[in-house]
Amino acid sequence: IEAAKQAASDPSLSYLHARRHGCTKDVREMFLATAEDVPESEVELYNKMIEHKLIDPGEPMRRPRMKKKNPNLDSDGKPKKRRYYERKNQRMTNVHLIGTEIGQILAKATEKQNQGKSVGDGGM
Repeated sequence: IEAAKQAASDPSLSYLHARRHGCTKDVREMFLATAEDVPESEVELYNKMIEHKLIDPGEPMRRPRMKKKNPNLDSDGKPKKRRYYERKNQRMTNVHLIGTEIGQILAKATEKQNQGKSVGDGGM
């Protein structure tokens, strides 16, 4: 019980996984029994891990960085669907139709679309 009280008051143990997230009594007792065997410095810990063949010599002790997710891909790995917004003051490309019957229809549709009204059947 004295060892448990001492461990609970030790600030260096407050960041360890077993105490921070809680555990059963038997795991806690096992942790307290072996806590003094764990080296405090990173170098000693690294050498112990090599000695017990937990890592290979020359292997870094920390995990590699996680890859950044591609912002253009969806959660299933497919490209995200993009909304296409009409640019303001977009230049009309069908200038050869100005003054014709089709040009007048296009001009009316553009004006309606600029007012936020639905134009056409949506391409169906």
